[in-house]
Amino acid sequence: MAPESTPPAIASSAPILRPLAGLGSFASQGRKLARRLLARGRDLLYPPLCALCRLDLPPGPLQPEGFCPECWGRLVPTIELRLPSDQLPGQDILSLLSYDDLAREAIRRWKYQGDLVVGGALAEALASVVPDWAQGDLVVPVPGHPYRRRQRGFEPAAMLARSLASTHGRYSPLLLDRSHASQPQSTLARAERLQNAATAFRLSRPGGLTGLSILLVDDVRTTGASLYACRTLLLERGARRVVCIALAQTPDGGEGHPQ
Repeated sequence: MAPESTPPAIASSAPILRPLAGLGSFASQGRKLARRLLARGRDLLYPPLCALCRLDLPPGPLQPEGFCPECWGRLVPTIELRLPSDQLPGQDILSLLSYDDLAREAIRRWKYQGDLVVGGALAEALASVVPDWAQGDLVVPVPGHPYRRRQRGFEPAAMLARSLASTHGRYSPLLLDRSHASQPQSTLARAERLQNAATAFRLSRPGGLTGLSILLVDDVRTTGASLYACRTLLLERGARRVVCIALAQTPDGGEGHPQ
């Protein structure tokens, strides 16, 4: 009996499938090239502007994107996150900017005038310099007061956390909630802020956080009371580590920041 041979249809399809296998990679490279060309054309027609001074950005890669070298140099003398000398006991609170001069102007334009271009550039700047060791399982924003959220139409800390989540963990904006009965921190003196923050926050959903590493994000660190209260809640629920990141810290313990 003659040995069975491979059916012609199957045998002939193998050499066809091999070149087709590479089409997916080729198409992906083509899409990336098209996006780069479109971005280049957009920049030629509408040159990108610095988020602060609104002057044309110089050609070439910038670190971080969104700011001209002059404005970025005035914002951040060094590109290293600073660990405040008066950090709360046992707590890591890293900050990028000191809330004074140009940094204060930039943050106020973002938070109180709704300048989302400045806010987006600040968020990208923060994400670009947060160290790898701060990476966690979850990236959680400190929830703002409901009144401020309705007034602004956006949540500054959530914007920062969403940007950080692209490289430092899974964005989890609903893990923490803020009591509607609590007062906005900006209306309180320093001692009152510390007391108010202790009862202002709650976990918004049941379930343990056992063994998880969490990156907790706020926009401006004043007394540190909000970060400390949220960190305590997360650790009590079983989180292994909570690293606190703030875009800026006030040099006077919060007296110069209206929140």
